[in-house]
Amino acid sequence: MIVSIIMESGQMTERSAYFRNADGIRGLACLVVLLVHSVNGIFIGARPYLPGTGKVGVWLFFVLSAFLLTNHLFLRGTTMRSLADYVLARCLRIVPLFVIAVVFYFFFGTTTITTWADVTNALTLTKGYAHLWTVPVELKFYVLLFPLAVPTIAIYNRFGPMWSATFVLACGVVSSVLFPFTGTTENSPELRWYIPCFLIGMLCAVIYPSIKARAVRMPSVAISVLVIAAIVAMTDYFRAMYYPDAPHYWLGNKFVPLGALWAVFMLVNLDDTGPMGRLLASRAMTNVGRWSYPIYLFHWYFVTRAAELRPNSLVSVLVAIILAITIGAVAHRYVERPIMSARGMLGRSILRRPAAA
Repeated sequence: MIVSIIMESGQMTERSAYFRNADGIRGLACLVVLLVHSVNGIFIGARPYLPGTGKVGVWLFFVLSAFLLTNHLFLRGTTMRSLADYVLARCLRIVPLFVIAVVFYFFFGTTTITTWADVTNALTLTKGYAHLWTVPVELKFYVLLFPLAVPTIAIYNRFGPMWSATFVLACGVVSSVLFPFTGTTENSPELRWYIPCFLIGMLCAVIYPSIKARAVRMPSVAISVLVIAAIVAMTDYFRAMYYPDAPHYWLGNKFVPLGALWAVFMLVNLDDTGPMGRLLASRAMTNVGRWSYPIYLFHWYFVTRAAELRPNSLVSVLVAIILAITIGAVAHRYVERPIMSARGMLGRSILRRPAAA
C-alpha cells in the first residue's frame, strides 16, 4: 500500500531532519526487548511461550536505524566529507560502549564471554554472545549502508522516488533470494541474513517525504494497535493455536514480515501529534530512547542475576528493569554523551576543513 502511494504521487517533497517521535519509537523498541528478556529470563514458566520474542524489538531498532541514517545521508549527501563524518559518528556512537560491555561481561559473567579468546571474537565481530550479537550486525550494516545509499540517492535525485524505491525493493528481493531468512542461525552476527530488514528502513527513508502528509492524517492509534496485535499473534503462545507444528524458535527469524509491520507503525507515528504521538513524545519514552543503547548493552546482567537470586518473581522483573534503565541513564550521561560531544567537534572540523581550503 505504501509503495503504491509513492508510485502514484511520484513527487519529491521537502525532506525533514527532525522527527518528533523518533526517540520515543526507539524507546519502545528498547522497552520491548527489556520487558521480554526480563519476563522470559526470570519466569521459568514463560520460556516455552516467548522464544525469539525479544528480537521483535530488535527488528524495530534495525528498521528505525536504517531509516534515520539513510535520511541523514539524503540530507548530507554522499561526498567524501559526509562519508568521513558518517564513519566517525558511527564508530564513536557504537564502538566505545561495546568494548566496555564486552570487557564488563568478561569479568562479571552472565554471557558466554569467559576467555580472552571470546573477548577477541566479540570485538572482531566474528561471534555473537547472548544479546550482543546485534552489535556486529549493526556495525556491518553501517559499512554496507553508504555504498547502498550512493545509488539510491543518485536515482532519487535523477529519476524521483518511484525509481529509487524500486531500486531498494530490488536489492531486498535479491538479498532475500541469496540469503533466505529460513537459513538464519540463532543469534548470528552475520549481516547477510538481516539485509532485507535494514532495506525496509531504507525504503521508508526514500518514500516518507512523499507520503508524510497522508501518514500524519492516518488513524495512528488504530493502526498501531493492529500492528502490535498482529505481532503478538505471531508469538508462540498464540501461534500454537493456528500453527501447532511450527518449528522451535519459529519467530526468531521472521524479521522480514515483522520489519514490514514495524515500518507501518513507524511511518504513521514519526510525526503524529495525536494520543500515540503524545505518548511517544513523552519525557519517559524519549529518555528511554536516548538511553537505549547502554540499556540494551547492560540489561542482560541485571536480568540474569535477578533470575539467579529470585526467580519467578514480579519484584525481580521490576528491579531488573529499573536497574537496567538506571545504568543506561548513567552510562549515557557520563560515557555516551561526552563521546558524542567530542564527535560533534571532530565532525565539524572535518566538514569545515575542505571548505576553508
